[in-house]
Amino acid sequence: MDNDNAQIELVSSSNLQDFERRMKFFQLKMSSIDTSECVLCALLGNPNHLMQSTCLSIANMCVKCLQIGHGAGQCTNSRWQPPQGFCSSCWLPTDSCYGLHNSLWGRNCNNVFADTTKFFVTMAKQKKANPDRQFHRLFLPARFIPTDIDYPHFYNKWLWQEHENTKLPNVVALLELALQLLE
Repeated sequence: MDNDNAQIELVSSSNLQDFERRMKFFQLKMSSIDTSECVLCALLGNPNHLMQSTCLSIANMCVKCLQIGHGAGQCTNSRWQPPQGFCSSCWLPTDSCYGLHNSLWGRNCNNVFADTTKFFVTMAKQKKANPDRQFHRLFLPARFIPTDIDYPHFYNKWLWQEHENTKLPNVVALLELALQLLE
């Protein structure tokens, strides 16, 4: 019995070390992103542009409901919000164990992924649904998304669940894959 408990502790310790290593990598990559340029375009591998200019990657995408074909001014849908435990701006988990979020939430969030994650995961989902869609760098993160998942389930459940292999919320795992592509 003592050997069994020692093995369980060893596995748990190993998982914790892997988790900590992955979060340190994530934090390091986040801190290396040049925020004077468009973070979304950096993740997509597009020629970067300054933040003051309009991002062509999200042209015709609603920032309110995340659908394509209209802007927020014409949107009659309700604003989509992540569940409790995730920031409404950067969509990263706010639990301090991840070390990915500071104490500023919502409109005050100053995380490098503020107002970027929602567009990135939406575009990855669209890439999964339509592999011929532009942005070749989305291929790797899109492969992570299950094929048979519909949009409501994707936004309301799947993104926030812990992935069985990564032990991270799926939204974090998608960004982790994207960060691996940055040089």
